[in-house]
Amino acid sequence: MGPTGSGKSSLLNALAGRLPAGGSLEGEVLVNGAPRDAQFRSISAFDDIMFPNLTVRETMLFAARIRLPASISDQAKGALVDAVIGRLGLAKAAGTLVGSAAERGISGGERKRVNIGLDAFQAQSVMEALHTLAGDGRTVVFCIHQPRSSIYDMFDQLLLISEGCLCYAGPAAAAAAHFAAAGHLCPPGHSVADFLLDIASVDFRSPEAEAASRARVKGLADVCAAQGAAAAGKDADPEAQAQQIVAVHAVERTPTSSREVADEAELPKFANNPAREFQLLLSRSARQASRNHLEHIVLLSQTAIIAASFAILFSGLDPSKPGGIQDEVSLLFLSGVTVAMNSMMGCILLLSLEQQVVNRERASRAYRIGPYYLARLITAAPLRVIQGLLFSGIMYWAAGLNPSVSAFFIFVALIICEDLAGQALGLAISAAVPHEKIAMAIAPLVVVLLMLFSGFYINASTIPAALAWIKWLSHLYYGLMGLAINDFSGRGGWACPLGSPPGCSVSGEAILQQLGFGGRSLGTAFMGLAVLTVGFNLLGYLALRVRKPRYLALRAAKKRAQLIPIHVQQLEGVLMVAEKPSLAKSIAEFLSEGRMSSRHSNLDVHEWQGSFQGRPALFRMTSVIGHVLSIDFPADYQSWEKVDPATLFDAPTLKSEANPKARVVRHLQQEAKGCDYLVLWLDCDREGENICFEVIENTVPKMSQVPGQQVFRARFSAISAPEIRAAMARLVQPNQCEALAVDARQELDLKVGVAFTRFQSRFFQAKYGNLDSAVISYGPCQTPTLGFCVERHQAIVAFQPEPFWVVRPRATKAGHALNLEWGRGRVFDAEVGAMFQRLVVEAKQLRVVDVGEKEERKGRPHGLNTVELLKTASSSLGIGPAYAMQVAERLYTQGYLSYPRTESTAYPPNFDFHTLLAAQRSHPIWGEYAASLIGNFSIPKGGTDVGDHPPITPVRCATEAELGGGDAWRLYDFVARHFLGSLSPDCVYKKSKASFATGSETFSTSGTTVVRPGFTAIMPWTAVQNAPLPPLQRGETIPIAEVELHQGKTSPPDYLTEAELIGLMEKHGIGTDASIPVHINNVCERNYVSIQSGRRCVPTELGITLIRGYQLIDPELCRPQVRAYVERQIDLVAKGEADKEAVVAHCLHEFKAKFAFFVAHIQRMDTLFEASFSPLASSGKVLSQCGKCRRYMKLIASRPSRLYCPTCEDVYNMPQGGSIKLYKELACPLDGFQLLLFSLGGADGKTYPLCPYCYNHPPFEDAPRLGDKASGGMPCTLCTHPTCRHSPARMGVAPCPACEGEAPGTLVLDPVSAPAWRLDCSRCSFLIYLPKNLHSAKLAPDSCEECGSTLLALDWKKGQSPLAGGDTQHTGCVVCDPLLTQLCEVKHGRAFVRRGGRGRGRGS
Repeated sequence: MGPTGSGKSSLLNALAGRLPAGGSLEGEVLVNGAPRDAQFRSISAFDDIMFPNLTVRETMLFAARIRLPASISDQAKGALVDAVIGRLGLAKAAGTLVGSAAERGISGGERKRVNIGLDAFQAQSVMEALHTLAGDGRTVVFCIHQPRSSIYDMFDQLLLISEGCLCYAGPAAAAAAHFAAAGHLCPPGHSVADFLLDIASVDFRSPEAEAASRARVKGLADVCAAQGAAAAGKDADPEAQAQQIVAVHAVERTPTSSREVADEAELPKFANNPAREFQLLLSRSARQASRNHLEHIVLLSQTAIIAASFAILFSGLDPSKPGGIQDEVSLLFLSGVTVAMNSMMGCILLLSLEQQVVNRERASRAYRIGPYYLARLITAAPLRVIQGLLFSGIMYWAAGLNPSVSAFFIFVALIICEDLAGQALGLAISAAVPHEKIAMAIAPLVVVLLMLFSGFYINASTIPAALAWIKWLSHLYYGLMGLAINDFSGRGGWACPLGSPPGCSVSGEAILQQLGFGGRSLGTAFMGLAVLTVGFNLLGYLALRVRKPRYLALRAAKKRAQLIPIHVQQLEGVLMVAEKPSLAKSIAEFLSEGRMSSRHSNLDVHEWQGSFQGRPALFRMTSVIGHVLSIDFPADYQSWEKVDPATLFDAPTLKSEANPKARVVRHLQQEAKGCDYLVLWLDCDREGENICFEVIENTVPKMSQVPGQQVFRARFSAISAPEIRAAMARLVQPNQCEALAVDARQELDLKVGVAFTRFQSRFFQAKYGNLDSAVISYGPCQTPTLGFCVERHQAIVAFQPEPFWVVRPRATKAGHALNLEWGRGRVFDAEVGAMFQRLVVEAKQLRVVDVGEKEERKGRPHGLNTVELLKTASSSLGIGPAYAMQVAERLYTQGYLSYPRTESTAYPPNFDFHTLLAAQRSHPIWGEYAASLIGNFSIPKGGTDVGDHPPITPVRCATEAELGGGDAWRLYDFVARHFLGSLSPDCVYKKSKASFATGSETFSTSGTTVVRPGFTAIMPWTAVQNAPLPPLQRGETIPIAEVELHQGKTSPPDYLTEAELIGLMEKHGIGTDASIPVHINNVCERNYVSIQSGRRCVPTELGITLIRGYQLIDPELCRPQVRAYVERQIDLVAKGEADKEAVVAHCLHEFKAKFAFFVAHIQRMDTLFEASFSPLASSGKVLSQCGKCRRYMKLIASRPSRLYCPTCEDVYNMPQGGSIKLYKELACPLDGFQLLLFSLGGADGKTYPLCPYCYNHPPFEDAPRLGDKASGGMPCTLCTHPTCRHSPARMGVAPCPACEGEAPGTLVLDPVSAPAWRLDCSRCSFLIYLPKNLHSAKLAPDSCEECGSTLLALDWKKGQSPLAGGDTQHTGCVVCDPLLTQLCEVKHGRAFVRRGGRGRGRGS
């Protein structure tokens, strides 16, 4: 890498052995430690010159067949080509013609990938292809000027040169650190590539700036040379070091001796024999020639026009008229000259255009020149024959030449022979002259010379003897000879020249004698043309052999320079990966003590130097964003319509990148290169352990291989400097058993959940219209969670209230009302209650039977775990569990809380309470309380330690203002108070109780007196009420003021609160601390449960019907015992006590049997649905016409949106989350269905047309889909059919610059976006707003010459045009036109909806 003129290209040419002859080259090139061999030049790809009329696959297949040994079969070569095409990302363009500047073909980036070269155009895609090749074990050496950051991050090693000086050589990732040590610090957030070019460039704006920049460059070169010399243990001369680069950059252009040119004899042998080469070259030339339609049309049209002109001009030749001889001879001469000239000039241009490709292939020793030349001659000959026939057929009879049929065919044969001779002469000139322009200048001179000796202008018999031999080299001479003999021989009656006696006539033989052809025969003419054709072709062949490409030979230097290894200090490379970018930044700040440099690749990367295991190391800290990989079924099992859900239990699974757009996999692989060790800072739970092995899978293969342990695991519970440094000091190995347990759960949930969900959704959504749920899902954890809610609902519905009566006497002592409880509690008979009331009334007073008092304790809380946090957040703070976890995790990543996912309620023995208490001393609310506990607390006892993480605690002091108030502060406040409460003493209080008797009935009352509040002082919501009893003495009597017989009714239980539901899930083992909020959120999103006031979970009609159906078919499907059993099996896997595959197979076998039974008895559940929901036939509103029956279909607007045809009884899924309406009553050209228009809400919501049938049943194999797998489909903007008026082929403007992957989207003109016209990507959310105030926007018929995009024809409203002179119309390219690029606005809108929903956060 280096600035312009630094010597990059010259160095690359020298390394590849392709530096053109014309100077001298000294030095040494080693490949894998050995001198570069002759084969090296043949495997170096440089330019992108290719035959334009061959497809990408044909181009690469020819290269494989011509270069690979004959021992490899053509089938194997074809397979290799297909593999390379896939590797280079060219599968989409494999059948596309390469094209040229005049003929549209593949893009510039694809052209480079075909040839594996590099320039600035399409650099990103080209670099990705090269990066993939390098990842497969190949070595890729290239030069580049100014790469952007994403490209620079792909580099492994970097050579930075400037003005011929070596400024840096070493790992690209270490370049910034190298120059920082030299006093040149890369500014934060600045591109490293731009920074390197800035410091390596010479500033020519002023003499002072130039001098300063040259001094800087020299200083960098001196530092680089000095470091290299120190590393080698020898002194090095920086000037001599620089001269080694300068000698390559500034090659002296001196006359080249034969010894300085690379000897072709040293090159490797050809891969194929001449016959095989001829076969391959003939096939390629034939394809190239047959597809050059434009050239053929132009040539034949030109021939036809000239022939017609001759026919008109010379029509009706009359031998009896004076001058008839001259006219006829002129016509014969012009016929031959015209045809010969056309073929000669055409061949000069043809061979000149091919010469660059041929020279490159010859340099690579692909084939011999003989087979190429012969193949070129044979493929060009048919066109010459057609040209001769066309010319003769039009002109001959109309001009009135020799009327004999045999004479006509001889004329045709002579014209074709003369045409072939002209072609041979053109090839000879083109082969002999090195430049096209020189050849075009020489050709007319040669033609004029040959015309002069053709016998037309000068009689052949009168040519001076010294020059007479030239006529034998003129094919025009032999051509005119043959044509004249054919036309005049044996004929007579030509009028004598003017001035001759009347009635005088001349015979044909006399005319021939006069022309100098007397005594000649047709055989002589044909023989002469044949000999010259062969001779000219032989000259062309020899000229091509002589004109082989020549390159400078590398010769040993006269004085061998001291070779000095150039490299930076060798440091251990340590890659560290956290689970989130914010965590990575915090951990890097703690470990580097703030002395880190940061850069942005796909994710942030922080680098610093330090020590790892006692050795100097370069640390590189980055992150993932959750799971790197996700499990799913292969493409063959993705279709809901074609795949039987029962087969999913035995279907294979695969793991693919969880978020392809984030490019986390590529980021990890890139950052892993050159690193020796991996330290994993993922969350310390099972999910984190699973992510550890996902990171390992994508990094370790790319890392350097070193002996001993390479992968380490950091275990930590809080984001604080002491905790992070302690974790770094006690690194462990990752736990594969826990990772396998997560894999087992993922596979079970995927297969069981998807099988049941697909079957249920398809069955019920095809029958009922008002389900109001996108999918009718089943989940091994989700469904038992719903079951708890429905069971409580069923208990409420089944409850029968019953009246009861309670006797309540009222009495006071010392002004204190006594709250008396009846010893019998309550009775369920009114008469009995009345009887007891009378007895108490008759007694009139209460007698104190007993008074007692005892001291009790309310124990302080144990440590706070996740479940208790979620229960309190829901019941006391009104925060939903899913949102509560989001808030807690955010506080954790910001360093305010410890890790919020833990099952432990007991603190570990070595827990550092003092540090946490000290951090809270300065808090304005509980600071004094925290200070009072320091040195005065007892270590909490009890609780459960499951060995994962300590209980949740505050890590850093935070105020309400610092956290921004709201839910974050309320959650932090609770955690902090709970932590302080767990270290506080128990609450001590006295409980007093008094018993009373009146008649035969007894009553009692109680009171409490707080002795020491203990932990309740900081947790006031747990405080004991201070309600003492009045002084009472045994035997004392108290009068009764009134006796009430209170009537009440028994009440049903209330709906489960979220806190109660969480408790039930924990009790029955449904989910983990991490997944419990997810399962609750899922049943809410699916519209099975709604969260109502008091955070109560009320099941919907759909949820109730589902659970009742499961209870009718197989109650175990919704009971927690089945899932609890599965969780116990997975726990065994996590402990290493059971095999993962065996557990999965066993559980799948059980669920597969249940699924088969469920399918067989689905009618039991269907009966319940039929009673609760409306059938499709009675739902929805009429919208559009069916393409099958031509009747109208209904739109079911409730979730999921569907179209239903009552006649055909077909259901068609629609995009979700937007509005659907009829689109101008247009019909799909493929199936006749009326088109619909789907619109998403919001200013930037996309709008696109779709055909209901094509959306659900794409007409093309592997057609792209929009949206998710359940409801996604193919709208018109993804249709590849050429007759679809909304397809990218008709409405597409340019490739989407934001799309990624092998199938990027196309920017399509939104047909209904007026007046805010815009272009939408057919796949992603990218959109471009066209200039404002447009009256109309249309696609122009032409394409951009620079980028190939379709031009836009824009028409502004009058008086609101930005164009000069008030013009309102403009046609331009949205990519290249400076006017349009300034006026357009780029945005990311909404492409499709993935339904979120209820149950998220407060009040949901």
